[in-house]
Amino acid sequence: MTRTFSRRGFNALIAGAASAALPQLARAEEPDFSVAVPNDPQYLAALCGNGYSAMMRWIVDNQAATVDGSPLNIKAVVSAGDCVNNANTAEADYAAQAWSILDSHGIPWASAPGNHDMVGGSDLSGRVLGANFQARGFFSPDVRSSKSCWGSALPGGGGYCDWGGSYDTSGANTWIRLEVGANRQLYIFLEFHPRAVVLDWAKGIHDAYPGHEVIVVTHSYLSGVGEQVERSTGSNLYSYSAGPDTYHQGPSPASTSGVEMWSGWFRTWARLRMIVCGHWVWKSWHTNTAGADTGWVWKEEPIPSESSRAQTVHQLFANVQEADNTYDYATGGTAANPCVAGVESAHLFILKFCPSVGKLRFYGLSTHTGHWTGQKGTYTSSSPVRLFDVDWPAELEHAFPFPHRPPTRKRGR
Repeated sequence: MTRTFSRRGFNALIAGAASAALPQLARAEEPDFSVAVPNDPQYLAALCGNGYSAMMRWIVDNQAATVDGSPLNIKAVVSAGDCVNNANTAEADYAAQAWSILDSHGIPWASAPGNHDMVGGSDLSGRVLGANFQARGFFSPDVRSSKSCWGSALPGGGGYCDWGGSYDTSGANTWIRLEVGANRQLYIFLEFHPRAVVLDWAKGIHDAYPGHEVIVVTHSYLSGVGEQVERSTGSNLYSYSAGPDTYHQGPSPASTSGVEMWSGWFRTWARLRMIVCGHWVWKSWHTNTAGADTGWVWKEEPIPSESSRAQTVHQLFANVQEADNTYDYATGGTAANPCVAGVESAHLFILKFCPSVGKLRFYGLSTHTGHWTGQKGTYTSSSPVRLFDVDWPAELEHAFPFPHRPPTRKRGR
């Protein structure tokens, strides 16, 4: 059953939370673990359904693969959306077939919707989701929350996950929680350029769960040149050309840009650790406001929080969708076909949390070729490449125990 919370409902939730602090476990004894991030697989749905499913099978088959001296230990999969290229078409079946592979192997996952998961093309003022994200659709909360992974032991043994709830009956705004060792993570998935009322709802979830590090996943927040998304009056074309005004979503509070999300909400969240997005695409001629050539398929931009804890928040853009459509990173050419052998397609990113050394490490690879993404998308390697390796100190607050459900399997719908 989907849990839907109103903003007022959080007062009771917070009041009922235990306040006793739990002891911090020795970090050296904590297991490293990973979360896979398949952002924007839309062209796989349109052009290579088999490759879409193969990408998910790679996650299952390599759950315990060793990378940088320790197992990946993949515990969950999160996505910033664009699960299809054309909503309400046969592509939805290809997407469901692919994501169902994770369901059948007990791997928890959730996805925010992207603009291509919506109906309206360049006019998304109505915020109409495709049928697969609406009630009783494959990505909807009532279907997602019924899966056997929730309340069960995580893949590879150790840890638990919990389906949190949703803003309404659609899959536009949802949240989940993970526990691995002493690490407690809360993932909040937000709609495309979220409304102010949704961001207020998300803040209530953040506040209701002390002791968790919070990661926000939303389709559009940081642009492909590593700058917070602006409105059409912004200073850089490449940071507003695919923002909320382009999609006619209206000024705040009807929609928010990345700049507005940060300034009005995220900058003061005390446990926010990361914001993950996709949407924006790599083009060699894109430059930031300083005129620097970027050419990246990912960008990681740390920003200091203005919360009482003054923690660093890692802003992450990651999207290689063009490799599944018109660009071949292996040859530097165009007109790629994602199903052709040797083409760098079906890209997957991996967040590897390494509490034993207080680090977060980030990798990318093409599951179609087995090549790992180099520091720029035009470079590939036969062995893993750390795209970034940043300090990730332990979450210091542990206000109440993770409320485990019995580790039994439920029958999925």
